[in-house]
Amino acid sequence: MTNRIKNDPWEPWDQNAHARDLEQTDVFNRLTDDAIPVRGGLRTKLEELANTDHPEVAQVLADAGIKNPRIPRRFYLSDGKEGTVFADDAGFHAQIVIDGQTLTFTADNKDDAMAAAERHANSLRGPRELTESELLRVARLAQSGQSAAACDLYVRLRLDGEAQRSDEEILTDPKLTSLLNTAAITIWRYTRPDYVLDQEFEGIVAQAAEIRPLTVNNVDFLFDRFQEERSERGRATRRSTQVAPPENELVPSQAEVQNELENLSDVELEKLRLKTMHHRGDLVRKFNADVLGR
Repeated sequence: MTNRIKNDPWEPWDQNAHARDLEQTDVFNRLTDDAIPVRGGLRTKLEELANTDHPEVAQVLADAGIKNPRIPRRFYLSDGKEGTVFADDAGFHAQIVIDGQTLTFTADNKDDAMAAAERHANSLRGPRELTESELLRVARLAQSGQSAAACDLYVRLRLDGEAQRSDEEILTDPKLTSLLNTAAITIWRYTRPDYVLDQEFEGIVAQAAEIRPLTVNNVDFLFDRFQEERSERGRATRRSTQVAPPENELVPSQAEVQNELENLSDVELEKLRLKTMHHRGDLVRKFNADVLGR
């Protein structure tokens, strides 16, 4: 190495000036850039290299137990779809692709970024179907008199990954109206053991759901009214099948009846009495059958 120094002997020693002087004639002395405040030194270059996705660098860091957060890494959503997560000066970023568009979610740490991506993906997926064991849990809760808790459990289970959403968010989301109506009908069926599937009533409930949101109480009111109307239709049908007496039947006057009775013989009077008694018996039996049902 050269020992040539260009510092002024009458001035204090300047190490930076010495290094710059050596840099002009001895390239090996450029390694000293890392030890002095000069931009672009060895340490800076090593940091830049470590922040790349160069496979050899990544392997060296991995062997040393170091994971570089700036290198994009894969993660998976609950439905199996793949995403990437990485860091930069702005924070941690989780990226997922939905309908051909890349969506980025930023947070202060990796877990929050991935959780934000998961919540958004869940909000776009439709409610899942419940398993038999889950339906049994809901049914037992409803049949124990806890209809509100059963509805909440039913909705939470079907939304699955959206458990962090508040009750208000779920109740005011127009996209979940159909799910909430289904929950009300399902829980109502569990609370009414006397109900047998009736297509006419199911159609009435479907029409009501198009007008306003359903609740367990609403469905119960509709069923009670449906039963009353069906019973009234049955009574009206039975009345319409009864034979009405002739409208133009001639009724004799009281004087004519009295005159005919006075002209009857004792034998004819006895026959009339027996016939009248039989007729009264027929009327009593008909009354019992129509009114008393026996």
